Amino acid sequence: GRHLLRFAHPNFPPHVEPVELAAGERKTVSWFFAQNIGYLWLEVHPWAEIYLDSTYLDTTPLRRPLALAGGAQTLELRHPSYQRQRESVRITPGDTLRVRVALRKLIR
Repeated sequence: GRHLLRFAHPNFPPHVEPVELAAGERKTVSWFFAQNIGYLWLEVHPWAEIYLDSTYLDTTPLRRPLALAGGAQTLELRHPSYQRQRESVRITPGDTLRVRVALRKLIR
């Protein structure tokens, strides 16, 4: 049958791998976190909480770059006195992307 294996490590984004197995069949499945992720250095003025798919990641200023799965990602930046802002980035496995963002003040 079809199964989904979830690989998790506290320093890397999780990965789900589909696997087909026949009754009694055994398979070895490997996932190398470091080979499949890239990094994002995000500088936000004044500061922001960073979310990916509604999941909190960290707050700027960052102490270290964010480890993200390779490919297109959309982050949401939140600050109580500024407009929420979405930033789309393309993460290349093995590379580090640097992005600077200036948030816009909320109009009340």
